[in-house]
Formats: sequence, C-alpha cells, structure tokens
Amino acid sequence: MFENNENINEKAKLSLPEKYEDALSELKDIVKIVDSQGTSLDDLLKHVQQANKLIKHCQSKLRGLEDDINHIL
Repeated sequence: MFENNENINEKAKLSLPEKYEDALSELKDIVKIVDSQGTSLDDLLKHVQQANKLIKHCQSKLRGLEDDINHIL
C-alpha cells in the first residue's frame, strides 16, 4: 500500500504524470509518507518539492479544464 521513500524519490526524478488522476495518486502517496514521520529531513524536503510540482501541475490541469468548459458554455 505505501511506497517506500526510494520509489517516491525515483518518481521525483521522472517527468510529471500526464493524467491528473496519476498526479493526485502520487500526491496521496507523498502525504502518507510524510504523515508516517519516518522520513529524514533531506527526504522530507524532496517530497515537499515534488508535492509542490504535482500541486502546480494539478492546478494547471484543472484551470485548463475550466477554460475548456467556459468555452463550451
């Protein structure tokens, strides 16, 4: 269920997920790891940086969807 820190760190090196749902899933994984409080400060920083990228990516996806909907209406 929980991914270990190494898997999350490997994901952080990759590009952002194309799908909103995949980005959200990765964010949830990061939250679980951070909540477990078993993370070193260095890893915590990496997770927070990746979470920030994912949040911006999700916000961008949602804004794009909102724009598309507004053009239809």
